[in-house]
Amino acid sequence: MPSSDSETSSDDGENWNEVVDEDAVETVPPTKGLFSDQLFETAEDALKNAMESHGFDLLAFIRDLPSSDIYVAIKVVNFLRAQVQASIGSNCGWFKEATKFLNISDDYMDEKYLVSTIPDDPLVLYIMSWSAFLGGDGDSEDDEGDLDAEEESDAQLQALLEQISSAKPGAMEEDAMGTDIKVQTVESEGPSKLVARARALQIENERITKENDALKKLVRQCRGLMTSIAMKDEENATSSASVAVVGSDAKSKSPGQDNDTYYFDSYSHIGIHETMLKDKSRTEAYRDAIYKNPKLFENKVVLDVGCGTGILSMFAARAGAKHVIGVDMSDMAFKAKEIVKLNHLEDVITIIHGKVENISLPPELGVDKVDLIVSEWMGYALVYECMLETVLCARDQWLAPNGVMFPNLATVYVGGLSDEAMWTSQVNYWEDVYGFDMSCMKKKNIDEADVFVVDHSSVSTDMVPVWNLDIQSIRPADLDLKTSFSLTVETPGKLTGLIITFDCTFSEQCENVVILKTGSDSTPTHWKQTVLHLKAPSAHLTAGTIVQGDLIIRRNEKNPRYLDFEVVFHAPMYGNGFYQKYVMQ
Repeated sequence: MPSSDSETSSDDGENWNEVVDEDAVETVPPTKGLFSDQLFETAEDALKNAMESHGFDLLAFIRDLPSSDIYVAIKVVNFLRAQVQASIGSNCGWFKEATKFLNISDDYMDEKYLVSTIPDDPLVLYIMSWSAFLGGDGDSEDDEGDLDAEEESDAQLQALLEQISSAKPGAMEEDAMGTDIKVQTVESEGPSKLVARARALQIENERITKENDALKKLVRQCRGLMTSIAMKDEENATSSASVAVVGSDAKSKSPGQDNDTYYFDSYSHIGIHETMLKDKSRTEAYRDAIYKNPKLFENKVVLDVGCGTGILSMFAARAGAKHVIGVDMSDMAFKAKEIVKLNHLEDVITIIHGKVENISLPPELGVDKVDLIVSEWMGYALVYECMLETVLCARDQWLAPNGVMFPNLATVYVGGLSDEAMWTSQVNYWEDVYGFDMSCMKKKNIDEADVFVVDHSSVSTDMVPVWNLDIQSIRPADLDLKTSFSLTVETPGKLTGLIITFDCTFSEQCENVVILKTGSDSTPTHWKQTVLHLKAPSAHLTAGTIVQGDLIIRRNEKNPRYLDFEVVFHAPMYGNGFYQKYVMQ
């Protein structure tokens, strides 16, 4: 391009490089509201206004569409813009008129809405970057192709400027950029005006180049993020599936399928959160453990892993936490943000939608460690769904030295069950179903671990602890169990199954210890109790009989969120012994 001292035939163009206001080139135009004429500093502010004033979540709407790639996202924005403009002209309610069409037709899919309703609409640029994070259709040819196009454009502009330097009045129409952009000249225009026009094109070219560079950088970052997520999922599945089978030779495993999609989606629905919140034993145990130990939380940074509705985050905030970071991969994170704001805690609580394994702590907090990690990670038989592994990942990455895991201890108990009525109902039921033989279903029913609220009077032995987990220090590799047990019969009868329960303890650095219990002798929880039905009841056992055996609880090879159980009873209870395998899925 010409230097600042290039000679021209006019003073107007003599130092035209100095005329450019670089700040003006960098200025980001304000964003017009989605349903109003109000201008906002950023696109995020405009979307926030649409949510607060009209209850319309644009990103959620796009995300829930059957097809939500980048082109659909752009069409939706431009369609809404067009509908709003039409509604303004007809004096109709902007929001009502603009959004009703989205619910009754797919007119927004028309290709004409790929053209911006508002030129250089910042909201469209923002939606494009947001769609990239969804793995939407942000793909294009290699970046080298884009660079070649830019270089060609620069070369054409250079040629234009060289031609202009010797141009005369009455010059014919010039093709400025090898595109549809033309520089028109008339008899009254001299080289100085041509130079001014060319400079305007140069400024526009620089602006487009900067925007293109920024967008390409964002796309590369988004692709990198999506790649890292995919690689991490495969790595986790491979790692979990490669755990050696207890009591047998290790086998080579192929990477498991993506088991997280269904898991996280299940936690996007309100019903499961309502069930957990209404579980008073569970929710009040966390509340009491937090509220009764305010010194532990006062002025501390807290991480809430799997925050759901944000209830534990809000408990921690009210207990005096300096800041709480709630993380959830399910879409419930978006509702959690609303809930936090409804309770005026948005200055204390930050909700992040993402996988713990892939996020970073908010840079604006200026912290790289947290003082406490609170999480309700427990599943059936304590470790079903394998969420504890994610919590330990957070611990190893972010918990400060002397930091606290909340809860910090967990204990699994096993006992003998003597309930012939339950056994007959669950197992023998299939032998006669309305006069039909369905006994082929019997084995499948026996092979699956069950979940019941067990009548405590049916527990015929003592409940013995078989697994103690110190959440402060346990390793992910230790989340599979092989243990022996010895039960003492307290109530005479036939053994029909085993019952598995757990306790969780909040005691690390606590002034007041709180224990969450899920045993059959406690108030029922949504975890209930896990029951392993025996394929055949034992002989009648008298009080004082010792029942000895082995128990294995391990993550399923194909889906680590499932559990496999193996039970062995030693002789003489079952002649030469007894073996049975179960799955919980």
